[in-house]
Amino acid sequence: MLLAAVIAWSLLFTGIALASPVLDRPQGTAQLENKAGPQPAKPQRAMTLKERRAQVKRLRAPTSGRQVISGLTGDTISSLTGDTVVLSTKGDAQTHKAKPSADSAQKEQSHNAVAPAALPPVTGMTMTPRDTRNFPIEWGFPRWTYPAGAKAVHRALYRESDDVKVDESCFVPPDGNLGTDGGFMLYDAWGIITPGEKYYLKVAVASSATSTTDDWTCGTGWSSEVKSPSKAAEGPGLASVSLPSEETYGCTCADHTTGRAPVQGFLGDPVNTATSALNESAVDAEVSAPGVSFSLQRAYDSQNPNAGLLGKGWAFVYDIRLQIADAKVTYIAENGSRLSYAKGTSADSYRATSRGVTSKLSGSTSSGFTLTTLQGEKLKFDGSGKLAEWKDRTGSGLSFSYTDGDLSSITDAVGHTIKLTVDPASHLLTRADLPGGRSVGFDYTAGQLTSVKGTDGGTVLYGYTDGFLSSVTDNAGKVVMRTAYDTDGRVTQQTNAYGKTSKVLRSTQETDYEDANGGIWTDVYKGSLLVSRIDPPGNVTTFHYDSSLRLRDAVDAGGNHTTLSYDARGNLLARAEGV
Repeated sequence: MLLAAVIAWSLLFTGIALASPVLDRPQGTAQLENKAGPQPAKPQRAMTLKERRAQVKRLRAPTSGRQVISGLTGDTISSLTGDTVVLSTKGDAQTHKAKPSADSAQKEQSHNAVAPAALPPVTGMTMTPRDTRNFPIEWGFPRWTYPAGAKAVHRALYRESDDVKVDESCFVPPDGNLGTDGGFMLYDAWGIITPGEKYYLKVAVASSATSTTDDWTCGTGWSSEVKSPSKAAEGPGLASVSLPSEETYGCTCADHTTGRAPVQGFLGDPVNTATSALNESAVDAEVSAPGVSFSLQRAYDSQNPNAGLLGKGWAFVYDIRLQIADAKVTYIAENGSRLSYAKGTSADSYRATSRGVTSKLSGSTSSGFTLTTLQGEKLKFDGSGKLAEWKDRTGSGLSFSYTDGDLSSITDAVGHTIKLTVDPASHLLTRADLPGGRSVGFDYTAGQLTSVKGTDGGTVLYGYTDGFLSSVTDNAGKVVMRTAYDTDGRVTQQTNAYGKTSKVLRSTQETDYEDANGGIWTDVYKGSLLVSRIDPPGNVTTFHYDSSLRLRDAVDAGGNHTTLSYDARGNLLARAEGV
């Protein structure tokens, strides 16, 4: 049975376990290296897809981070959670979906010319610090007093540096009564606010109202606007990040040379829920030795259009290389992902331009290049970008040799040599000969890997449909996985070795995975970042990240927090748990 839902935080640093479904696959040659326990039983009450979509819609609204509070009297908030405000006096809380600033930003302008003033403005405008609810980004808590007769309140948020309006909304309380005191909180606002930037709020009230909107149309008879004090947004986290597709290839649990922590989820056999790409990985052979030892690993990603030593879509662990341009170097990692470095300010220095990469690159075409990982491993490349050495911090590891430009042998710290046979015409790896007479063979059809003969003599077969991996047959001749795709090459359905079918359903920033028992698992994203996973009964685990894409905290359905802290290099310093 293979691990079908890799949340690699639990595999890398954190120890955070996250429930996920698995697809059974009998054991055979070249199976995935990760294994999981028994498949979970069918939940007693699994949500329907309609119920799940409604749940996600509710989840998105509060985490958009805009809360309007009316009816306050002094400091009468008795409790505050992520999605409601509970008042000890009469009042209402309303949350609205925030609008992306890139589409709605506009210069500050007074609304006084739009409608005549019919009410005096709000009074007593103050700003208190953020309430430190441990959201990734928080701003503050402006408060004010409403004039008598106020029926609607309009708030517009501006960035102080250029007076650009980044968000607005207009609130009408359900009972038509704003009360006496009002307030506004903004946190983790879907990319609207940025830590370190200063913002201010402008508030106006109306004497008549219709219903809550995102503009001035919710009321008439507006007062003049009152401006709050400015305050900088705070917090280490990110609201949203979108990663280039080439940076997400392969099973991210296998990529440690870049230092980037995994930020996407995997479900099924397994499917990347951010990209709907099928991921396969295998370890065909290993040779023990001190330092960095030989491990014949490969990884497939159905969204990876590139071809290397194992053909299209497959990455070979030692096909690591650099593509060198004038002021840019692209690092092709062991899982096939492609990360970028730009020329630094000092000679032979480079800085990572791909977010979250901690490995350091230095060198030149004349002297060669060195990539130093967070663990102290050094990968040395010649001036053309070919991998020459991969050693640990003690200097023990692997050396690589080439013949006519193709990788031909790998030697470890004690002198074991692995001979690689690469077809000179296709430049595809056809055989790996290991010490002791063992070997692994690779065959291809139309440039795609179709069979792997393992060291035990068993053969695993791979089938393709329209160029995408669609079936795996084990060394006993049993089809253990079938995968179907849409016209864009995204996984839509999988069938396991026992004929049980699972479906992958996509919505905006959401992937729903219907397992073989009919249970629906949902991964929710902001940009490329997994922010929530929901199991079939509806239990939610949420994730927050820092600006380097490292997991900062996770909160399970019971409200239990796991908080992580790191040093400047990205090493985990502490892990704390609590409610």
